[in-house]
Parts: sequence; C-alpha cells; structure tokens
Amino acid sequence: MVVRVTLVSLFLGVSAILHFTERVDIPYSRISERAHYILIAFVYFLSLFWALLLNRTRNKRKLAYLQLLFDALTVTCMVYITGGVQSIFSLLYFLVIMSAGLILGKRAGYILASFCAILYGGLGDLHYYGIISPMGYFGTPLTAYPEIMFFYRIVVHIFAFYLVAFLTGLLYQRLSSSVREFKRLQSLTNNLLQNNITGIVLADQQGEFLFTNPKAKRLLFDESNRSDGSLVNHIKELLGKLKSSNSLSVNTWKLLELPNENGMSYYQVMLSQIALPDESNTFYAIYIQDITEMKVLEEELNKMESLAMVGGLAAKIAHEVKNPLAIINTVMEMLQEETGSAVGKRLFEIAFREIGRIQALIHDLLMLARPKKPFFKEIYIGEFLEELVNVLRPINTRRKRIELQTDVEKGLRIKTDPELLRQALTNVIINGLEAISTDGEVKVAVTLIEEAHQSRHLSLSVIDSGPGFSEEAIKNLFVPFFTTKEKGSGLGLVISKGILESLGASISVKNLRPKGAQVTILLPVN
Repeated sequence: MVVRVTLVSLFLGVSAILHFTERVDIPYSRISERAHYILIAFVYFLSLFWALLLNRTRNKRKLAYLQLLFDALTVTCMVYITGGVQSIFSLLYFLVIMSAGLILGKRAGYILASFCAILYGGLGDLHYYGIISPMGYFGTPLTAYPEIMFFYRIVVHIFAFYLVAFLTGLLYQRLSSSVREFKRLQSLTNNLLQNNITGIVLADQQGEFLFTNPKAKRLLFDESNRSDGSLVNHIKELLGKLKSSNSLSVNTWKLLELPNENGMSYYQVMLSQIALPDESNTFYAIYIQDITEMKVLEEELNKMESLAMVGGLAAKIAHEVKNPLAIINTVMEMLQEETGSAVGKRLFEIAFREIGRIQALIHDLLMLARPKKPFFKEIYIGEFLEELVNVLRPINTRRKRIELQTDVEKGLRIKTDPELLRQALTNVIINGLEAISTDGEVKVAVTLIEEAHQSRHLSLSVIDSGPGFSEEAIKNLFVPFFTTKEKGSGLGLVISKGILESLGASISVKNLRPKGAQVTILLPVN
C-alpha cells in the first residue's frame, strides 16, 4: 500500500508538474490536469480503505488479490492518460506481476499476468480501432503511428508479462524453500536452546546477559538455586578475568563449589568467545551445568565401593574365625565340666558370654556380606506383628516401664519374606526400646497408602518416645560400624536396610517434636 501511494505520487505528480510549469519541452498533444488529480485522489482514498480493512479482514489472501487487481487497473489508467501504447508507465505492470508472485505465489503471478495482458491488449485494440483516444503521447502523433508497432508492442508486453510471472514463480519457490528451511532450523535451534539440560547464557563485552535459556534462568535467578546470587557473581568474575588478562582458558570446564541452605552446590562452567565477522564486538557464550546430584551419587558410589571391600574382607574374616571359635567353645565346655570351683564357673560364664557376642557379630557380618535370598509368601501383617511384639515385649522391659503397642487394621495382607522382615523389624524395634532410658512407649503402626496410577504401599512406622536422633546419627545411621551405643556393633540398621531393599521396600527416619523418633518402612503391595 505504501509503495502504491509512493509510485502514483511520484510518476503522475512529477509528470503533471513538468507539464503545467512548462519547465521542460515535452511534446504532449494534450493532457488532462483533472485526470491526474482524480487518479491520485482515488488511489489515496482506496489505499486508506485497504489500510482500515486490513486488521478487520480474516482472509488476507483475498484482500491481497483485490489490491493487486486494483493496482493493475490503476496502471492501465496511468497508461491511458499518458499516451496509451506509447506510455512508458506500462513497465509498472511488471511490478504488479512480481508483487503477486512474491506475495501470493506462483499461481497468483500467472493470474495477474493474464489480467494485465487482457487490460493492456484491450487498451491497445481499442486505441488501434479508434474507439478510445489516449490523453497524451510522446514523440510521434498517434495518427502517424505504424500499425505493426501496435501489434509488436502488445505481443512483446504480453510475452514479457508471462516471462516475469515465470521467473517470479521460480524465485518464489526458492524463497519459500529457503524460508521453510530457515524456520525449520530456527525451530530446531530454539527447541535445542529451550529444552537443553545445560544452562546457556550469551553475554556482551560489558558482561551483560543478552540471552538466557530456561535452564540457565533456573540456575542463576531462582530463589532455590541462586545461592544468594553468588553463582552470577562468580560467572561475571570469570568473564572479567577472561577479558582483562586471558588468564582463564577458554572452552574448558571450571568447577565452582558454592554453599547453599542444604550444604554445598557444585557447578561446571565453561566460557567461549564468539566473534561475528561483520562486528568488532566480542560476545561470550557461557555454559552452566549443575552437577550437585552427580557429586552426591559419586560420593555414594565411593561409599558403596568401600563397603563392598569391607564386606568382602569381613566375610573372609568371619568365615575364618567361625570354625576356630566353635572349637574354642567346645574345649571351654569340656574344661568347665572338670572345674568344680565357684570362681572357675564364674569365669567360664564370662567366657561363654563373650564368645556368644563374637558369634553374633560374625553372624551379622555374614548377613551384611551375603544377604539371604528372599522367599515371598502372603501373610496377614496384623498377626505377624502381634506375634513379633509378644516375643520382643519382655526385652528391655524388665527394668523399665515401657509399653510396646501395635496399631494395625485387621485383614491387611502382604506378600513378603516373613523371616527377613522379622529380622529387619526386630532390629528397628529393639533400637526403639533401647533408646528409652526409664519409661515410655514404643508403638508399631501400619497404614495402607493408595497412590496415583494404582500404586499401593504399606506404611509400617515404629514410633518411640525417646530423645530422638542427633544430627550426626541421622547422617550416619546406615553407615556400617557407626553406633551411638556403648556395646553396639553398628550393623543392625545397615543389615535391616539391606534386607528391606531386597524385599523392594525402603526405610527412612525422622525426629518428632517435642521428643521421640519415627522409623518408617514402605512395603510394596501387589
């Protein structure tokens, strides 16, 4: 619309000014001042109408066709008032055809080429047969214009119209293909940047961030990850070092360790320079990876490797000690029968008690190194716990006033290995009993948890009224040989965790307020 108004104002306006001011000698036979102004005013008015209609029309393609057909008619009017077949403004038909081909496609180019051929050919025929008389001419009077020139100009123009439509169609196809490929690559690049698990930042020479993908925004600016802005400050510090002294090697990962509310956060940062060929400014690409979880997993893996080595060594030692210890126990029994003094009997009792402790430790070590393979069967969890509690109730309650209770919904069934589950629960319940110094309560509660996607778990909680776990104990409860008891081995909960994992269960601990602790076991229900 802007180009249309500009061209009409330029061509018709300049020709009218040149003629009416008589500053140049152009041999017009006659020219209508009114025709110029009417055409210019009509083009202005209709262009304004198109502009107002643009945002209110849903079918923009039909509107474009109407405007292009109107342009062809406008050019025909310009040709008519400036000499007919002699007019140089017939070249504007090519602009209309090219606009149609580039805006609406190859087919539209041929449609406009045909429409322009009909208009120009009809104008030439009407002119030739004297039905109409153009308002102006250049050079040769129209009465002396050769007949062959009418035919020649019309044929050349029509041929040129279709040739321009053909070439514009080829150009449109290549442009469309290039635009589609560009949009495809742009979409792929955008998806790659937006969904990348690596934070990507583009910064200028002043260190201002020009672009940050969603991952980088979460790492740099989210409240939970930004570590009070220290990561942003460290990155800008690295940028400053790179710009000032080039002391930081480019395209290499640098590890950053930053404190946060839960301990330490670990990040890998890499800086890369980007120099555009047409610009003197240098840009920087910054890649950020949060490797905190990887570090935690690495530490856990190192612990597991250490535990595997310790477990293997413990199994060998336990196996080597087990047989000599049995022989010693037998010899001690034989010697006890031959000793009749009270002092000797007392010493033998102490020796047998310590041998029993060593045997229990060897049993735990063998369980830790070679856990038993589970044998699953269906049991009623209520009856199972009642039987277990009746066995454990006398333990540690003779000198203490401790109530051991159960809270289980009747009829709950679960498929598990009862022997392994009994061993794991025994360790947990005994720990709860031993945590209470004088009097208190240990409660075993069972609830069925229904989750989404038909996932069901049995929550088995052991709650005691003791002092709870210390922070150090919570961090190291499942570390072998860590214990807070004077005579503990530090293997009870470790063995219980290994047993529960073999059953597909999990175990977790937490402190209660104002006092007490809770150990929760989640057993899958099939």
